[in-house]
Amino acid sequence: MGGMAHEPDMTAADSAPSEELMDVTQRFWIGSALAVPDFVLEMAAHVADGLSPKASALLYRGFTM
Repeated sequence: MGGMAHEPDMTAADSAPSEELMDVTQRFWIGSALAVPDFVLEMAAHVADGLSPKASALLYRGFTM
């Protein structure tokens, strides 16, 4: 499931992380970094609905520069 190996990993406590773990961790952080700006822009649009038109325009310009 999820591309990870299903067999148990019997490694020593002092061994380095596996390449597979490092790859999945890197993909997670890249995906998170790409998702955060999209999330912020979408939520700002909902917050801006309750603001005055002038404040809404300033907020929108601040996030799109």
